Amino acid sequence: MTVRILICDELPVIRDGMRTLLDAVPDFEVVETTDNGMDAIVLARTTRPDVVITDLALQGMSGLEMIRRLGKENLDPSPNIVVFTLSDTDETVSDVLHAGASGLLGKDASPEELVTAIRVAATGRTM
Repeated sequence: MTVRILICDELPVIRDGMRTLLDAVPDFEVVETTDNGMDAIVLARTTRPDVVITDLALQGMSGLEMIRRLGKENLDPSPNIVVFTLSDTDETVSDVLHAGASGLLGKDASPEELVTAIRVAATGRTM
């Protein structure tokens, strides 16, 4: 099964680097990237990703608000969300999980940890 991925980050170098990394994984397909929370919702509707990887800092709307709104979209299937951010305080972790994300990774995570987090999220489990 191919895991379809939407990448959301306001920094082009992060989006492009993550796309290059993930496109090299045989069963991953990056369907789109964006720097904007509203665009992410529209893209989730049209591209139907299995997993959305997002930072909390996005243009247009925060990643946290985007996660909340995606949860209300009634997409079938609903994408699982991995937050990839610099902030990993207890409050951030709590906010992210309560909003509906499957997990949170710090931007200091290794490529292997990112791939594992995506695989876990794709199966519907929380990390």
